[in-house]
Amino acid sequence: MLVSFYIITFNHSQYIEEALSSALSQTYSPLQIAISDDASTDDTCQKIEHLLQEYQGPHKITYLKNKKNLGIARHITSVLRKCEGEWIIASAGDDISENNRVELIIDQYRKNPELLLIQSYLREIDGDGKGLYVNTLNDDNRDAQNRLVRWSASERANGVSIPHTHGAGFAYSRVLLDRFGIELSEDIMFEDNVFDWRAEMLSAIGMIRIPLVRHRNHSGQATRADFSSRRHRIDLMKRIAASDIATTRLNIDDLSLLHEERGISDETFSSCMKWLQHRLSFMKMKYDVLSAHWPMRYYTLLRYMLSDPPKEFMFSRRDKYSLLLP
Repeated sequence: MLVSFYIITFNHSQYIEEALSSALSQTYSPLQIAISDDASTDDTCQKIEHLLQEYQGPHKITYLKNKKNLGIARHITSVLRKCEGEWIIASAGDDISENNRVELIIDQYRKNPELLLIQSYLREIDGDGKGLYVNTLNDDNRDAQNRLVRWSASERANGVSIPHTHGAGFAYSRVLLDRFGIELSEDIMFEDNVFDWRAEMLSAIGMIRIPLVRHRNHSGQATRADFSSRRHRIDLMKRIAASDIATTRLNIDDLSLLHEERGISDETFSSCMKWLQHRLSFMKMKYDVLSAHWPMRYYTLLRYMLSDPPKEFMFSRRDKYSLLLP
């Protein structure tokens, strides 16, 4: 079975050699390595081309260079169009995959063919590659001997404690692309909560309880902002909230489509729709807080806090501090 391993990169000169080398050293075969640069302004492309010129291994190489920056969603869409495999492994140009990542994922799929998305724990590292901690993604049973935990959309919507998902560790079946299409809206910053919900609604997600990706934490990440620049941080939080709103609306459209096609039961549809509408309501409230001007932001945030949003929709302590500064 052919598998595609894509790497999307933008100004990752400091990290791209490790990221690409980890893909080229994967033990699984047959494997397509699709690396795509989103119009980097540093020497990322030169480093990619140097590594590819020296590569003599068995994997098929697909190299793409965007003439202009597309942004995350459109960049992923363009890469997916070039992926030929039945399964797709996602990676960024600043992360490092263990060389058996693909092998272990496909092994779990063959044992559990109903799974449409498989991820793993992450090993968080800093900009210099130093290990920080193992991210178990809120897995309550992380000490369990079973190497795989699994769940579906109905379990999430009905309040069952399930792990979080994280795009840095994603691998998903082509079934998701064939059923829902490839296009992602420009309003969506991250693909995480698009593909995971699609997999959960159609069948199930599985998570391997070992870290297969070294996930880099550094100031150049799309989700990180300089805390000393309060305006920059709040603008970033606002863009993320807008992306979450767009993503949740897409989740609702996907759920409605499946229900119309009788691909999901009435009971599952009802519980999932209630959960998604709840999420959408709090995402809108969060966006309103971020959009309010001082001093109205204080009262808007207070109303938000009194509404008792679920933990996953809450502002962090640092976020609330920066929001309450005049």
